[in-house]
Amino acid sequence: MKILLVDNTKNNLCNFTRLLEQKLRNFTKNLVVCDDIKKINEILTESFDAIVLSGSSLNLSQPNKIEYFNKSVNILLRFPNIPVLGICFGMQLIVSSYGGHVSRLENNNNKEVAIRVDKNSILFGGVSVSVKVTLSHQDYVNIVPPDFEVYSKHGDSVQVVESLKYLRFGVQFHPEKNIKGEEICVLSNFFKFLNEKNTIP
Repeated sequence: MKILLVDNTKNNLCNFTRLLEQKLRNFTKNLVVCDDIKKINEILTESFDAIVLSGSSLNLSQPNKIEYFNKSVNILLRFPNIPVLGICFGMQLIVSSYGGHVSRLENNNNKEVAIRVDKNSILFGGVSVSVKVTLSHQDYVNIVPPDFEVYSKHGDSVQVVESLKYLRFGVQFHPEKNIKGEEICVLSNFFKFLNEKNTIP
């Protein structure tokens, strides 16, 4: 299975993304990492089974240069039929690209919390569950686009969003960060979905 990881981080603030890269290599031996917009033209000629958009220290609610996140926007536009998983900033990019809204908290949200996930979420194996997650963000999704389902919220912040119509999935938290005692793995459920999808004629 060939997976593309789009690295949205700045070089000195990419610890979570390196963890994510390590975790993804547990699921596939064919991982392509795009951390430079100059690689986009090469990547667009390749085919992938899925794409993962990493988190970032960037905030969509603040003025930014387009080159900071045009890697991800390019990917969303050029691979409309490929499943995409957005993590934190990656989820916010997906939601914004399809017409949702991102707002800003007064302070950074850096903590572990328990969230409740409703049943039928692909990323949580279809079951309703309470799970501990790691938050590290200041922007948050408060309005989702049409054809996107919300499966979890923490306060006003959407935590899990999915669209089977567009094959877009997102989590506000960081599944690459291990929390002691938690066995549910968003990444393994995402890959389970990919494997099942690939078996459909």
